[in-house]
Amino acid sequence: MGRLVCLMLALLIAPIAHADIQVENPNRTHGYFIGDILLQRVNLDSLTETIAAPSLESDLRVGAFLYRISHEEVTINKQQWLELRYQIINAPQQTETIELPSVLFVTEAGGEQQLPAWQFTVAPLTSTESGSESSPIADRRALDVIDTPSSDKFKWGVAALLTTLALWLLWWLVRHFTDSHTLPFAKAQRIIRKLPTAERDTDPAAWVALHHAFNGVAGKTITDSTQADLFNAAPWLSEHKSEIENFYAASTARFYQQNESQSVAVAALCSTLQRAEKRQAKQTKKTSVKLAS
Repeated sequence: MGRLVCLMLALLIAPIAHADIQVENPNRTHGYFIGDILLQRVNLDSLTETIAAPSLESDLRVGAFLYRISHEEVTINKQQWLELRYQIINAPQQTETIELPSVLFVTEAGGEQQLPAWQFTVAPLTSTESGSESSPIADRRALDVIDTPSSDKFKWGVAALLTTLALWLLWWLVRHFTDSHTLPFAKAQRIIRKLPTAERDTDPAAWVALHHAFNGVAGKTITDSTQADLFNAAPWLSEHKSEIENFYAASTARFYQQNESQSVAVAALCSTLQRAEKRQAKQTKKTSVKLAS
């Protein structure tokens, strides 16, 4: 026969037949107020005999201060427990000691096992020390009411963000303008980009601009026979040596031999060399800063 639970309210505490019943009472015996809920658990596996099966009432007033909300059998860590929930439904005029009621278990064999009453204190929520009128006891000082949140911090934050973005944009524009007017390949790229897209690899202006860039890097006029001077003056161009040699060979064929059979992607080559030039300029600047410090 399955285990069933019977719980009868006893107004007078009956003698305890067995003292080994396992109970988990609430975790404190003080600090309770009206509205608080207390949970009490009884380990049914700790009872020495199986309990009989009379009904157990819930939604029941228990004395002046308590109301039994519910009872149910639950499984916790593979053990069967009876959970009893009580709610405090009244507030005393001053701190008072009350108790969860004693409970009598009636076994199938006709014996009895009793859950003893458990005492705790319940306190009022109002104070009458200042007179006959009661006033709420404040848990903490009330916060000042702010009708309209201040927007000053938000405005300053937005202003700072916009200022930062404006300074960054200004720095980028100045740097871009400076590079495009001082770095040889950046100057060549600026000229090439002004040409129609379809003509950037064939227009003589693009080829001339790139020749001027090589001359500017080397500090002298570079021809087929003096390319070594270019790589000596700018070792960082050695990575692109084959593309540069192809450009000079195609240029010689184009302008001196009138041979256009060999094509070169002038715009792409200039863009590649401009990026390499930019990296080299950054590295040179970092080295100068280290030496100055």
